[in-house]
Amino acid sequence: MEQVQRAAMPLGLALLMLGVFSRLSRYMRWSALTLGGGEKMLYDIEPAKLLWGAALLILILSALRKPEQRFLRMDGPLKILLVFVGFAFMSLMWSYDYRFALPWVFRLHLPLLVYLLIASYTRSWANVQSWSRLFLVMGGAAFVFAAHEILFVVGKLGIFLKHAVGGDQYVGEYCRWSVIAFSAAVYYMIYPRKPWERYAGILVSLAALGTIYITYRRAAVLGIGVVMLVYLFTVGMRRKVLWAVPVLGVLLLALVIGANPQYARRMATIPFVGGQGGIEDFNERARLEQFLAGVQTSRDHWLYGIGFGATMLYFQQVHHVGMTLPHNIVLRLIGELGIIGFGLFVAFVGSGVLRMWRVYKRKLADGDEPGAGLAISLLAALIAISFYALFQPILYDTFFYILVAVGSCMYSAVFNPEHEEVKSVGDGATAG
Repeated sequence: MEQVQRAAMPLGLALLMLGVFSRLSRYMRWSALTLGGGEKMLYDIEPAKLLWGAALLILILSALRKPEQRFLRMDGPLKILLVFVGFAFMSLMWSYDYRFALPWVFRLHLPLLVYLLIASYTRSWANVQSWSRLFLVMGGAAFVFAAHEILFVVGKLGIFLKHAVGGDQYVGEYCRWSVIAFSAAVYYMIYPRKPWERYAGILVSLAALGTIYITYRRAAVLGIGVVMLVYLFTVGMRRKVLWAVPVLGVLLLALVIGANPQYARRMATIPFVGGQGGIEDFNERARLEQFLAGVQTSRDHWLYGIGFGATMLYFQQVHHVGMTLPHNIVLRLIGELGIIGFGLFVAFVGSGVLRMWRVYKRKLADGDEPGAGLAISLLAALIAISFYALFQPILYDTFFYILVAVGSCMYSAVFNPEHEEVKSVGDGATAG
């Protein structure tokens, strides 16, 4: 029986990671392929949900077989996230339109599930390193998928061509994963344990930059800059060679802009960044109107908001700016949940930042510079995604929750090693 439980841990972790990877291919509408329902299906059966469901089933079965042991782990950030989700459900009581908002509130079950699974399966430093390697794989795959969609779905490529392209569905997600992968790639370039890791870091960093360029993303460029700033003011304090990177980055950007003036015009619209359209359908006035509508909504409903998930209908019927969002996570959170909900979400993300920073300081004190670098790679990615969210309200996507969960697990592996080791022998066989 013990051997069966030990075999379940790699399987559950593999299912969890495979589900995260499969999210990159969501533009292949699996529900339409399997059930013929098309875009109007009530529920989209994508592989990630099936894989994560299987991983959860393993935990439940393990708990039933050994009820005296705890398989599901609840850490500090997860408790804050539960309070946030609970407050979002409560907001249905005062929602502008609870029937419209209900499906959006229900979608919060996915971040909760992802965080719970990561916290339950990621119980060691080696598991955290596995996540870091997965981020590398995601960066390479994002470039492949983005190039495929642009070439064969959208039908235009934004390299040295007259027309820019934004993509139809998930190009933005590819770029957000590219920012995360870029942070992991920098870590492997600086602290390779094996020669191939440095080469992989170089290739993935180039792939991440390539993804951002061929998709003409704007906020992603700023995200890359944030990653480098975090590295410069942490790792760069001991490795001065990193300070040459901003110079190379400026030269590269100047080369790109010189070779493709259309890209320069695209970058000039960063203050109005938002949406998935390319330059040809970009409307600065529309973006500004959406932003101002978000400001007014946040001002008028600053305490507890109009109810989670009600923004699009509220914008259409009250502000007359269409079924859209303010393209700013701060305005969206305050507008929907007020400063109470916004404070809860900031506490959730902040708890992840604090735990990563504490691991970084502890590893430095122990003389483990590569370990400190791994903590910085997660910290830089989380701060960059938080900055990205100021231009895109990426609340339902799993980026925040994956990064905070992995960072919290890293914290537990460093500050509670005996606790983690005991669990890895007993209930950790299946749950971590």
